[in-house]
Amino acid sequence: MKLSWLIFLTLVSCSHGSVDSCKEADWKLVGRIDEETCYDPEQKLKLHQKRCKKKFNKELWEEGRQMGSLYRCGPDGAYWHGARAYPMRTQCLEKMSKDESVAFQKAYNDGRATYSLRQKRSRLYEELRVAEEHEEKKASQKSSFSQEFGRWLFNTNQPRSPGIREEINETIERAEALEIKYRPPYATEYP
Repeated sequence: MKLSWLIFLTLVSCSHGSVDSCKEADWKLVGRIDEETCYDPEQKLKLHQKRCKKKFNKELWEEGRQMGSLYRCGPDGAYWHGARAYPMRTQCLEKMSKDESVAFQKAYNDGRATYSLRQKRSRLYEELRVAEEHEEKKASQKSSFSQEFGRWLFNTNQPRSPGIREEINETIERAEALEIKYRPPYATEYP
């Protein structure tokens, strides 16, 4: 559920929206989301100014953007970018102490590891699908003695799908262990 909420906010934030939304916009929240989720918030600023003209409140947007910067340049934001295979925001490193920089880079690398685990999980699900189709096809066909002897000799009688399922579960557990270390966006209020 949290992931779908995040995707929704990202799409809303990084999309153009309608002029009617300018009247009702919480510019502080828009600035925060733009900073946290969009690769180029300055481009979003120009878009808001062009689209909303006098209804755009730059002061509130900047205030929200500063709040978003706390998240974006923290470990949670680094993890979020890594988990989506976005490039590391190296401009954040310039303002950090050595310890903060190490934590930021570790969080980003944990995010990239999570991304890799998700990719692996997708590949394993596809491999499982193919293995199950093959096993069903094999079960429905009659085999000759030489085929059966060959399967016994080379131990190919064992279905592959239980091993794949186990590997999928291990992959999911490893990804979840990494995700638990970092708060999901919008889970807490900023100071």
